[in-house]
Amino acid sequence: MISQGGRTVCQGSVAEMLDKPGEQIYDVITHFAKQGKVFNVHFRNIVGGLGNFHEAFIDDGDVDMTRALQCYRDAGYKYMVMPDHVPSM
Repeated sequence: MISQGGRTVCQGSVAEMLDKPGEQIYDVITHFAKQGKVFNVHFRNIVGGLGNFHEAFIDDGDVDMTRALQCYRDAGYKYMVMPDHVPSM
């Protein structure tokens, strides 16, 4: 049964708001995923942080995406993880 009310989390957009996304995003993921109200994840990586960032390919940014997936899993998240757009080539 899905609880009422939820959100899509754009991991890339959240990371863009952090000073050090490669260190801070994991606590943010855990916090929101444990609430049980995340029903979709836009999975994207960046290089840089607050005010100075650019999009990166999934395996080429500051965020350890494997660790991010583990955070979602460990927090009980069981729904969709959707690769988000990638940088222009």
